[in-house]
Amino acid sequence: MTFFDLVRACYPLLIANDDPTYWIGKAGTCFLAERRGRLFTLTARHCVIPASAADLRIACHERAFAPMRATYQRTHDRGLKSDEEDLYIVELDRERMSESYSATLTPLHIDADPPMHLLHQAPEPEICIPGFPGDRIVVDYEKNVAAPKPTVLAAWYVGHGIEPTCHEVKFVENADVVASLEGFSGSPVFWMPKVSEKRGFAFVGMLLRGSTSGGFFLGASVIARGLDDIIDQNPDG
Repeated sequence: MTFFDLVRACYPLLIANDDPTYWIGKAGTCFLAERRGRLFTLTARHCVIPASAADLRIACHERAFAPMRATYQRTHDRGLKSDEEDLYIVELDRERMSESYSATLTPLHIDADPPMHLLHQAPEPEICIPGFPGDRIVVDYEKNVAAPKPTVLAAWYVGHGIEPTCHEVKFVENADVVASLEGFSGSPVFWMPKVSEKRGFAFVGMLLRGSTSGGFFLGASVIARGLDDIIDQNPDG
């Protein structure tokens, strides 16, 4: 998988509206992940509330939304008591996808044991976060087409957040890249250290919140465990 593939795994998270003219709205970022042969979309739960699962749309292609099979969340309470509860998972239905549709998807392969213990402070920014800031998702309401423009944030790893499953990063501030963090919630987080003058990469989590100076992401270990729980409890989907 290349750096371009990492960006291709991300999509804007959209919410359907009842308004026949402004039929869709922007809510954040989501990304595709494959685990044990099943295909999922992951995002931050606070991006979905107060919308119901029926209003959620995953725009994997301009003119065709991904068919969804089931949705999962840690709690149905309106308030979130921990960062782990801010995880929303949608299983996609490969059986209802055409071969051409499925062939263009580039899901991330989530490791059973993500390298969270290797994250460290470094002189160079080694964290990258691709996502869709709200001001760069253009919706053509007349043609029913969403034209997202992804942006990649660079960051330094700071350390653990208040909760042990959450991690803190400091962004490389660049107002020309993104004016605010609005729209980045739910973005995948990658660690990209230099290995023999080349960049390696590993999925290490999902961005939850932040400002233009820094943010917090949920660790990949929590996400892998959440996907395994879904698969084990729902072996037939």
